[in-house]
This record gives sequence, structure tokens and C-alpha cells, in this order.
Amino acid sequence: MIHADYWSQASGWEYPNGSIMSPYIGSQDTPRFVTITSSPSTAGNKWTNIAGPPTTSEPYARLRAAMSWLLGQPGAPMIYYGDEYGEWGGADPNNRASWRGDSSSLSADEQTTLALVRKLGQARKNIVALRRGAYVHVFANEMVVVFARVTSAGDVALVAVNRTSSSQLAAFSLPPSLGIADGTTLTDALGGASAKLVGQTVTLTLAPWGQAILAP
Repeated sequence: MIHADYWSQASGWEYPNGSIMSPYIGSQDTPRFVTITSSPSTAGNKWTNIAGPPTTSEPYARLRAAMSWLLGQPGAPMIYYGDEYGEWGGADPNNRASWRGDSSSLSADEQTTLALVRKLGQARKNIVALRRGAYVHVFANEMVVVFARVTSAGDVALVAVNRTSSSQLAAFSLPPSLGIADGTTLTDALGGASAKLVGQTVTLTLAPWGQAILAP
């Protein structure tokens, strides 16, 4: 998460002001995310040892964490079709299976993933800072990243993501430049618990592979 935070900042240093980039985690040129995380031995195969669906829920939980990071990023995030629910597949052409969204063929893990991605998209639609705000570092360690999105008009949102299989308690100070007054309650747009800024510090518990999008 330290690297994810650093390179998100570095993108802002490199590209001209006003550039609209397209971050992504999957494309037609890569094996599917859940296959890379669940069955790397099949991820590079095209015609033999073809990848199948993950046999555990963890790859989908990892994907939900990745999607939470992606849809919190500046620019115009790109979602390769099927990644919104966790399509599996190895190298091209194994990564080009027919789209199964909104169908009865989705597993429980796929339906859970699609439901979260819909919430993330709705949050991005509703919260102007998620669409227009600059990236601001807040907190990062190997397990959790927290970053802010801030517009020139003062709109603010916080994105927090846990990349581990255990709950994580994160306590972090908010930069004064965010302009959030002490005592402000931050509401999670994804339906989780709210958090309060006390002494310029927010204390947040994230579920395994969990996420939060907090805004005043």
C-alpha cells in the first residue's frame, strides 16, 4: 500500500495540470485479476491448463479492495468488462469470455463484488471530490492506505482500503490543508460506520479486505 500511495502521488507530479488519465487494474492484454490472485500457474496459459473460477472467496475480496482503490483514483478509471463482478481467465484469448453481468449465472461472490462496485460508482457520482479532486496523501503502511481527494473549491473525500485478510485499526491525522473542522462526523458512502475527527485524528476499523469512502 505504501507503493500504491507513492505512485499515485507520482502520477500527479508527472502529468500536466488538468490531464485526465485512465487508471486500471485489468485489460484485454492481461490475465484476469481473480485468476492472477488465485491461480497464477494458469494465468499465463492460452490454450492448455485453462483457468477456471476461483475455488475460494478470497480472490473476490482482493478484487473488491482493488476496485475500491481504483474508483477512488483521480482521472477516468477504466473497468475492463467483467471485472466489475470478477470474471476469471488467463492470458488472451482466455481473458475474453462472454460477459455475464446481471445474470443468474453470477455466483454469490460475484454478486457481492458487483454490488460493491455499484456502490463505488454511485459514491463517485454523488461526491464531487471523488470525480474532480486532486490526490492527497494521508496515511499508508503495508496493510492500509488512506488518501484524500480535494477540489479547489474545498470539497473533500477520504478513501481507505485494507489489503489484508484481518481487520485493521487505523488511526491517522488529517492534513490541516483539507479544511475539515475538528469534531466533524465523516459518513461512509458505502454504508459502513461513520468516523469522527477528534484532535485532527480519525480512528477507523476496516474489515478484512475492507474499504470506506468518508466525506463530511
